[in-house]
Amino acid sequence: VINKILSSQLLLGDVCDISQGIVTGLDKVSRKHMKVKQNEGFKYGDGCYVISEDERKNYFSESNKHIKPWFKNSDIDMFKCNIKPSKWLIYSTREYDIHSNDEIKKHLLRFEPIIKMRNYDSGELKKAKRENKWWALSSSRVGFDFSRPKIVVPQRSYVNKFAYNEVDWYASADVYFISEKNNNKDIVKTILGILNSKLIYLWLFKMGKRKGNYLELYLTPLSNIPLISTKNETILKIVKKILKAKDRLEVKNLYESLNIETYKMYGLTNKEIQAVERFYQDNHANLGNNI
Repeated sequence: VINKILSSQLLLGDVCDISQGIVTGLDKVSRKHMKVKQNEGFKYGDGCYVISEDERKNYFSESNKHIKPWFKNSDIDMFKCNIKPSKWLIYSTREYDIHSNDEIKKHLLRFEPIIKMRNYDSGELKKAKRENKWWALSSSRVGFDFSRPKIVVPQRSYVNKFAYNEVDWYASADVYFISEKNNNKDIVKTILGILNSKLIYLWLFKMGKRKGNYLELYLTPLSNIPLISTKNETILKIVKKILKAKDRLEVKNLYESLNIETYKMYGLTNKEIQAVERFYQDNHANLGNNI
């Protein structure tokens, strides 16, 4: 089975842009900050770059385009993810002029003493330091469009858990983002189906990176997933139905149909299919039903 998957000359990294999520360097005020900087106008738990819904309503207007929806890796399930945020990100990049937005300027100036406690000697912040732009995020991934059609995946998971969205969707570095280089939605959805399949679970478990039974789903193992093709009308139709479906049993039946098509796509024999199914069941017996 592994050899048949390896027969593909196309890798996920060949057709998709893959990016790690954002590193702010200071999501919120910690106890360490409170010990070092006291009486600075902030308190433990206050949001700096990552703010609560209440903080957003209290300090920022609805029209502020630099306040972005912020999600967690736990918001990701197979195929679908939560698109209603409970947190918000102040997307303050090195390219951004803090003096152009009074709301953000006022907010970040409150935290300036502890923002400047971050390590400015490497990466994006090293450049920010040279330009005296202390307000920049540690790693903004400014080259990635977080609003484009994309797949999101937790960096570490027991299962291959890939979800689709095409909205503003920002998250921390424990989430990876996958988008087709030409923003083709149908190709993204076809790849989504393949990545969630039992066959790719076997590939990731055997040939990817693991920590115990956890799959390590970061740049290198993701980039090296072999794809026989990015076009399959049957898989695309099934994925579209899964994304619209609300009934759990319907989704489960569609998922089994998806796996059958994936086996066909990679040319597996009946014996090989049975081996993959046994492997999947044996490894998922204690994990519960993910569909």
